[in-house]
Amino acid sequence: MAMELRPEVAQGRFSREDVAVPFYKILNRSAPAPYDSPERFFEATYLTDALRTVLVRVLERVSGRGGDKVLIIRSGFGGGKTHILAALYFLFTGTAKGPVGEVAMEYGSPQATVCALDASAVSPFRMPLWTWLGGCLGVDMRGDEVPETKALEGALLKSTLPVVILIDEIGEYFRQMEQRPPDQKNALAEGVILFFRRLYDALRERDVLVVTLPDESTPFSAWVHEKVDRLREVLRRVGAEYVPITRLEEVYGIVRRRLFTKVEESVAEQVAGVYSQYYYRWREWFVEEWTRPEELKRAYPFHPAFMRTLWERVSSIPDFQRTRDLIYTLALVAYHVLAKQKRFDDLILPGDIDFGIEDFKKFFTAGVGRPHFMPIIEHDLRMARELGEHHYRVAAGLYLYSLFGGDVRRNAADLKTAITLAAKPRGGDPEIYRQALEELLERLWYLSEEGGRYWFSAEPNINKILEERKATVLADDAYQVLEEEAEKLKEAVELPFHKEFAYSVDDIKDEKRFRLYIWHPRAQPPGELKGVLERLIYRNSVVLLLHSGMPVERARYVKACEALLKELREGPQRKRLEELCEKKMLEFYHAFYHSYNRLAVPMPEGFASLQLKVELARDEAADKAAARLRKAVSSAVKERLEDVNKYVSLDAEYLYDVYLSRRLRNVGSIDIADIREDFYRDPDLPMVEPERALADALAELAKEGKIALSCGNSWYWPQGLREVESLPESEEVVRLRELLDCRPERAIKVVKEVPREVVELLEEAKRRAKQIATPEVAPTAVKCEEVERPLAESIGVQARSLAVAGGDPTAVSRLLEQLRLLGLQPVDAKAEAIFKDGTVEARWSAKGVGDVEKLVRNYLTTLTAEGGEASITAILTVKEGEISQEAAELAKAFKNLDVKVRGTVCRET
Repeated sequence: MAMELRPEVAQGRFSREDVAVPFYKILNRSAPAPYDSPERFFEATYLTDALRTVLVRVLERVSGRGGDKVLIIRSGFGGGKTHILAALYFLFTGTAKGPVGEVAMEYGSPQATVCALDASAVSPFRMPLWTWLGGCLGVDMRGDEVPETKALEGALLKSTLPVVILIDEIGEYFRQMEQRPPDQKNALAEGVILFFRRLYDALRERDVLVVTLPDESTPFSAWVHEKVDRLREVLRRVGAEYVPITRLEEVYGIVRRRLFTKVEESVAEQVAGVYSQYYYRWREWFVEEWTRPEELKRAYPFHPAFMRTLWERVSSIPDFQRTRDLIYTLALVAYHVLAKQKRFDDLILPGDIDFGIEDFKKFFTAGVGRPHFMPIIEHDLRMARELGEHHYRVAAGLYLYSLFGGDVRRNAADLKTAITLAAKPRGGDPEIYRQALEELLERLWYLSEEGGRYWFSAEPNINKILEERKATVLADDAYQVLEEEAEKLKEAVELPFHKEFAYSVDDIKDEKRFRLYIWHPRAQPPGELKGVLERLIYRNSVVLLLHSGMPVERARYVKACEALLKELREGPQRKRLEELCEKKMLEFYHAFYHSYNRLAVPMPEGFASLQLKVELARDEAADKAAARLRKAVSSAVKERLEDVNKYVSLDAEYLYDVYLSRRLRNVGSIDIADIREDFYRDPDLPMVEPERALADALAELAKEGKIALSCGNSWYWPQGLREVESLPESEEVVRLRELLDCRPERAIKVVKEVPREVVELLEEAKRRAKQIATPEVAPTAVKCEEVERPLAESIGVQARSLAVAGGDPTAVSRLLEQLRLLGLQPVDAKAEAIFKDGTVEARWSAKGVGDVEKLVRNYLTTLTAEGGEASITAILTVKEGEISQEAAELAKAFKNLDVKVRGTVCRET
């Protein structure tokens, strides 16, 4: 095992009182271990410089080798004074072992009479010090008057051995007198000082007096301190003064000896090495004097930064008794962190302490005179733990560093100190801890920062002030903020739709008008929308922009910030408030626009729910972010509608492919008024206002020869009109002009083709014009040859078959339809096709016109729509016919296909 805790520590039987053992309990044998016997005491005692020196001086005196006549041990509460007296007491009343025994052996382990007193345990009114000393030496010295020096000398002569006089807690002795009237208490105090003056005069050559005195840090009144200082000056004339612990390095030894029975130095060295490498790599982040390799090793298993903070800062609090409470704190930590560890390859930092444990919570608040720090532990440290390990380590270190007896703000931790108290090698780059600190400043209620220094205090920071103000914001005021932002969003959406708010599905109007309904902030997100379209006639007229729930709490922050920024116009908190409110505003905008994340769009099966994809960049000022986010949501709405072909340009090709070609298969004509109605009724169609765009698209389709338009008694047939205009004047031509006088904007119907009588009349006009223009000529010989040409170059070719190759099944399908309309009727067909999707490859072949069309339309078109690539090669045998100019021009519309014509070309010779 790397270490072994002392049984009382490992079993959790270690209390604060076990360290702060009163001297009188040692004297009457009622002290807990290790103060209950000389053997256990010396086994747990670390020989500090001061203890060694005091032992040597006393042993020198008692053995007749010189030494000090009077020794003063001076420190604050818990500074180690009583421990030195206990060492002297056990030295002369028991058997000294270990390092102390070795020192005693150097002086022959001399014998002495010991008179020891804990002055806090006796009353100065009933038991004057001289009475006590007389009782110890077997001399009756009762009375209110201070004995003369001669009387004291006589008492000391009663002992044939040197007399070692040990007196503890003189400060408490004076404090008991303080409640008496001034004359009485002053007289009593002067009597005590006179007694000590006469006592040191009465001491024999080998007698010694050891007295503990409190230093100026001890929380006594000015009167007590004045009397202690008077006594100190008297004793210092003939004696020497010692401080129990002068170096932090000694504390490391004391802690190890007091808490552990075993610590393996090899493990300590290994752990120190790991930390040293980490600190060297990131040396610019850490406090150098807290991270030296040798000190890391000596402090193991505790981190020097942790122990230094307790020793140098927490001990400045009057209620923290320096050595006693340090040992108690570390014993408590050792029990909770180390008791169940068989091997500990780490160093303990404040972040290893769970301040939520009742023992720690009580000790590090009321136990060190900081009961008002309880909210810091209960709120800030709890929240830091919820934020993550790095956050908690930073917060715990800063909390401990903020337990300071002076001006915390002026002595607060800088960034290096904060990170040294938090970072561990396994935590990686210290930048993580800096980022955690920044987030803590934004979230915690009692953490403050000024000039690059950080501290906790009981005074609420601007975070808590904002939280408290937020709690006063009414829900109605918060919804007002949400409504104002929703109004801005409505204005920002760039769609040619009528825009309005909806509170429920009952607000959806059944009208022939495209509408974008924005779900109102006060409305709860709607449930099932499945049946909404069924009650509408104009089912393709409605789009819903839905939210998933409004950020009401963040809106409360916005209102709270508005109020506080008006009230707090200057002072150190103003800048922090501005930064905090900027962040809260940014969080509000992000939450608000992220909540509008769904579109409900009409489809044949009902409303389709489409998630909006909005990029939410965070490194922006709040006002700029709001404008950008509004634009982002607007763009996302438009893009999603485009993705599902709900918001597209109504061009001729789209209109024909999506709508007209399917409807004209079964009927000869369609009323244009019905087409306009269908755009509002049919969820299969895009949401485009069918006015001028419809007329233009129909005119374009008529020019391409895919349809014709009817005005009732006349038609719009650009192909036929062009031929009419090329003919000489005749009765037929005049009649044709009347029949083809329809303009697209006046059309009332879409027809597959003009009536047959119009076509026949045109043929008659062309025949008559040919008779007039063609003179009688002699018959000529004709020569024919077989050719294979691209479709675009095949005008006049008598086609027998077409070879079609390409990767767009939809285009192949449309080409077949167009060829039929132009008289090139397929009578047989065969095709080979390949489909690839990633590593998957499939091949098909088909014979016969029906099977080839099924392969193209049902299989390849469907598969490519879901992803993947296709290629098809088809040979179409057609009913022999001449390739017209219109047929050759199809090559322009199908540039992505390779179409070749096989047939004959005949020429006169």
